[in-house]
Amino acid sequence: LDLEKQNTGSDYELRLRVCANYIPNLADERSNMALIEVTLPSGYVVDRNPISEQTTVNPIQNMEIRYGGTSVVLYYYNMGTERNCFTVTAYRRFKVALKRPAYVVVYDYYNTNLNAIKVYEVDKQNVCEICEEGDCPAECKK
Repeated sequence: LDLEKQNTGSDYELRLRVCANYIPNLADERSNMALIEVTLPSGYVVDRNPISEQTTVNPIQNMEIRYGGTSVVLYYYNMGTERNCFTVTAYRRFKVALKRPAYVVVYDYYNTNLNAIKVYEVDKQNVCEICEEGDCPAECKK
């Protein structure tokens, strides 16, 4: 499982390149149905068509957008050693301080012990950068 944050030139757009493949015990072995779940950092959501630039060797079979657009789940019939890649695009809708790291996980639907997870972070903002004048704590006032 590999993740790459792509430069968009905007603080409001997040593009994440995700690639995953199955590491078999035997040559030419494939996984069962495989899912890739992409969770987004606090304040980011996807629109209705968040996936682009997918590899065509093993196409995505289904996609679900969950939790108000803060998570995307992609379904593959199976995975082999080929790299299965796509780009997910999300947009910052809310300013959030103290963001928690987000993660991407890939797993075999029928054998969840076969899995990989990667954690990633986006820009960190402190409270003073996002508060409105009347709502800022005392330490933000200069």
